[in-house]
Amino acid sequence: MALARSVGPVSSSSPPDEAGAPGLSVAPASRDVVAVEERLRRENEQLRRELETTQSQLRAKREFLSRMSHGLRTPLNGVVGGIDLLGIGPLDPEQRSLIDMMRQATTELSGLVDGILDYTLIELGALRLMPKAASLVDVLDESVGRYRRIVGGRPVGLEMAYHDRPPALLLFDALRVTQVVSGLLDNAVKFTRRGQVVLSVACSVVQDRASITLSVRDTGPGIPSERLSKIFEPFVQGEAVPRGTGLGLAMCRQLSELMGGTLEVQTAVGHGSCFTFCFEADVVDRAAAHERPALYPPAAERARGRLLVVDDDALSRRITSKLIRRLGYAVDVARDGEEAVRLAAKHAYRIVLMDYQMPTMDGSEAARRIRAAETPHRRSAIVAVTATTHVGGPGGNNADADMDDVVAKPVTRQTLETLIARWWNQAAEE
Repeated sequence: MALARSVGPVSSSSPPDEAGAPGLSVAPASRDVVAVEERLRRENEQLRRELETTQSQLRAKREFLSRMSHGLRTPLNGVVGGIDLLGIGPLDPEQRSLIDMMRQATTELSGLVDGILDYTLIELGALRLMPKAASLVDVLDESVGRYRRIVGGRPVGLEMAYHDRPPALLLFDALRVTQVVSGLLDNAVKFTRRGQVVLSVACSVVQDRASITLSVRDTGPGIPSERLSKIFEPFVQGEAVPRGTGLGLAMCRQLSELMGGTLEVQTAVGHGSCFTFCFEADVVDRAAAHERPALYPPAAERARGRLLVVDDDALSRRITSKLIRRLGYAVDVARDGEEAVRLAAKHAYRIVLMDYQMPTMDGSEAARRIRAAETPHRRSAIVAVTATTHVGGPGGNNADADMDDVVAKPVTRQTLETLIARWWNQAAEE
């Protein structure tokens, strides 16, 4: 006969187990879990608020930089264009010298503006690449040509050497490559009192992928070993050069890395320096890209079509349209996107030079509406001419697909001439 066993009372809110025995008490554990969950909820809520605050601050900084970029580059565009207009036509030697000095000053000022704004954008993670099919040879020729004018009568030769000529078209960010090359040329010219600066170009292609090596070698003083480790740091300048921001080489290194490339230096005191920039780019089939070389049309051909300049800034409209007329082309102007859409509906423009940031209707929306009204046999080349290229500008979203090209202010006469020639011929052949 089994003996009975007395079981004392058990305080539990849990059901009996499968054998019928009552469960153990879990009330304290439940309270602990609830407390942990509440603490995690509060911490997550705090993190969410902090993230929202940080994102709001970043948006505010980007908007400020966009306004600052527009505010600085727009009047600078007028100055650069005005100097180019003054330089057209016969000038005596003293006048030519003054024009050259003003060009050099505006080039340095443009570099300072670009350096400060772009460095800040990189720090914010807001600078983005805008790869497009372009000619690397054209990009390098324009950069070298600009610095040849800056060197002027100094005893410094500036040359280019092609070890391997790149393919006609590559997919890359021409603006960023220009900035890196210009920064390296500026650094070389700045420190070379006499002698030579040489930009060497090498290229190899494997399965439609080009590896580019650009080297800038100078005969300057070289860099002492104790300073070599710091030259790519921001706000570091050469001891003998008080001007500038000290961002030039730091920007070049950051831009090269943004493009997936590298920037290295070899130097010896008393024997100069060599900076080498390497990057890769896809080879673009010219026929597939509908690209043609920039062939400058004869005067009779220029009179058969018109351009449209769209800009809310009166000075930019006036300067750009005057430069275009001096190049021999007919041109109309529009003060905003809405007027541009109306004019484009009435006239078949070969090229539309579209400011990107405008009130009422911005350049992206105006381009979209112009495209929507076009026919296969009537298509304008639309080029964004913008002071805010790096902050929400063309490249990388669907709205910008309506733009064929982009150029940053300030725009020089040489840039305008090359740009118009390239797209003029393509528009004629559509």
